[in-house]
Amino acid sequence: AIKWHECQKCTFKTKRKASLNIHVNAHHLDEENVKWYECDKCPFKAKYQNNLIRHRKLHLDEENIKWYGCNKCPYKAKANSALKQHMIARHLDDKDIVWYECDKCSFKTKKVYTLNIHKVCHHSNEDAKWHECDKCTYKSKNNYNLNRHIKKRHLGE
Repeated sequence: AIKWHECQKCTFKTKRKASLNIHVNAHHLDEENVKWYECDKCPFKAKYQNNLIRHRKLHLDEENIKWYGCNKCPYKAKANSALKQHMIARHLDDKDIVWYECDKCSFKTKKVYTLNIHKVCHHSNEDAKWHECDKCTYKSKNNYNLNRHIKKRHLGE
């Protein structure tokens, strides 16, 4: 089982303790003593003034932006393509969705591209021999993956 390291101050979590330390130092160190720069148009706040300046540009000419509104919920998007993605993800009935199914397993997806990636990743080398780790139960059909595993998990054993 994977051991997750979770931040005590936000929802961030990672598999690596070092990554959690980097996150805490970057985002939460001396949080009580930080002077926050707050946006006057929304709840956004930043530790650095440059980040607030960059954020405020998002509000410039907001009235002049053409918004594409969903006719089924309050969602709005600045791009028609984003609205279309929202409609597919949130409002299509299962009967309206075209599913692309893998002919070798139970995997299915809404995108041909994703199905093709699945087939390459999971079925392209089914006849290939397994490369097994001699120190644990790990095995892979890709020798590169086995070598990477050995370096990450067993180097120095």
